[in-house]
Amino acid sequence: MRLKDKVAIVVGAGQSPGEGVGNGRATALTFAREGAKVLCVDYNLGSAEETVDMIKKNQGTAAAFKADVTKESDIKGFVADAHKRWGRIDILHNNVGVSISGGDAELLEITEENFDATFNLFDGGYIYNANTGAVDMTVTKWASLVGGGGGIPCEDLRSFQARCKVTSRGHNLQAQLTLTDTSHAGESVTVTVDGAPFVLTINGSKAQLSTPETTAGPHTIELVDPAGCFPPRVVNCPAD
Repeated sequence: MRLKDKVAIVVGAGQSPGEGVGNGRATALTFAREGAKVLCVDYNLGSAEETVDMIKKNQGTAAAFKADVTKESDIKGFVADAHKRWGRIDILHNNVGVSISGGDAELLEITEENFDATFNLFDGGYIYNANTGAVDMTVTKWASLVGGGGGIPCEDLRSFQARCKVTSRGHNLQAQLTLTDTSHAGESVTVTVDGAPFVLTINGSKAQLSTPETTAGPHTIELVDPAGCFPPRVVNCPAD
């Protein structure tokens, strides 16, 4: 068991309507099968509880938690719950997302309102960047546990775009990798922001990043795994 005695939080561990098993539920089941204790977080508590039942039927350890990841208080809540139950957090896996039904579209075509709503839901700033104050944790090599994108060929990638958004709390760096189809859904890629790596899970045909507040000035955002597919993007955040 590669994750024996590890504690994992899977956000979006429920299941959307339809046949088959979605990425979030599949991830939770896999982590549990490999020995991890899994906190299954989802906006739909009943669906998260179904995932927990599936894990327990296979002698795994799991619990469900209802959360809206656009609310920082909810994020603090499930982090605190994991600490209370198991005393640590080793793995964070953010699988929540939305597609066309939620107003998503290509970066150059999407409206600002829907762009902001999509990024708020994907919530890369809170989860992947372990937003201080929201996520108080000790993560040991968690990025390596959720994989990398080295197996994705460049021809399967359509575009890589980045921007700096000015918010009421400061500057927010955002990036979006768009693939040609959904065949790599659930796989991961690595993006660096000024050299700092972030592992992103592909949801549908997109992987998105939203950082916490950053400083004014130029910032370099680069897709490094898979490498060599796009040149680095340099975005400039204006001074206040």
